[in-house]
Amino acid sequence: MNTKDYLKKIAIHTCIYFTGATLLLIYIYFLFSASSGIHPLAQLLILPFSLLFALANVQFQHATIKIAWRVVIHYALTVGGMFCLLYLPNKAPGATASQGLFLFIGLTFIYAIVMGILLILRARIQRVRRDTKHYKGVYQNKDNEKQKKDLPNHKEITNKKPNKSKAQDADDYQNVFKKK
Repeated sequence: MNTKDYLKKIAIHTCIYFTGATLLLIYIYFLFSASSGIHPLAQLLILPFSLLFALANVQFQHATIKIAWRVVIHYALTVGGMFCLLYLPNKAPGATASQGLFLFIGLTFIYAIVMGILLILRARIQRVRRDTKHYKGVYQNKDNEKQKKDLPNHKEITNKKPNKSKAQDADDYQNVFKKK
């Protein structure tokens, strides 16, 4: 993927996440504090969080590094961005450090559950795709068959059964297992 497409995906995802997070924030403020409006700093910091989240998702989806590193980078950008840009500037004046720590642990736990489910589904989808690919025989080449026929002492192998008499069929040990 070239840089232009990468940046375009990040910009589109940022706009989508910004819109969704803004609507969610408006809804939360409407439910809990109907008398006051949305805090301007909270509204302003949704944009950098949306950018970090979009960068994390596009990086996770299109990066060529190992999956473990992609998950670590995605975790740092998502949970770190949520904690630093959404919680810390908007926390209540009487909030303690232990409340912030519990929130961070809670976000990590939720992230682990969601990412675990996504990784299990991703592995299953990849396994199904791998198993449904059609097998293409390496040795069934037309060129190979042509070369074999050009050899002077080439004997053709056929899958035809040799002619057997009925007496030989009755004594054949494989006939015991055949369905009649």
